[in-house]
Amino acid sequence: MKKDGFPRVIKSGSASVKILRYLSRGYTFFRLEWWLSGKRCTENYKDVAAATEAAITKAAQLSRGDIDVARLSGVDRLYTGEPWNSSRTRD
Repeated sequence: MKKDGFPRVIKSGSASVKILRYLSRGYTFFRLEWWLSGKRCTENYKDVAAATEAAITKAAQLSRGDIDVARLSGVDRLYTGEPWNSSRTRD
């Protein structure tokens, strides 16, 4: 039985994001972990509220399939020559 409630799992559709609590040099931090294209991805946060909010957002992005667009940086978009939403059709 988990005493402190960690790890927490946030699910959206078939996607899941884990929130893990770590202690390092006397400081507590929270790590998000998820799998993308067969690789484990992580992000670190200082407080549990920010980690939970980010986990909900990340799980929603993973379940929609928007994570590839979210990973593009501004420089990557410049090299493609088009803004990220120009491929969408407009009515």
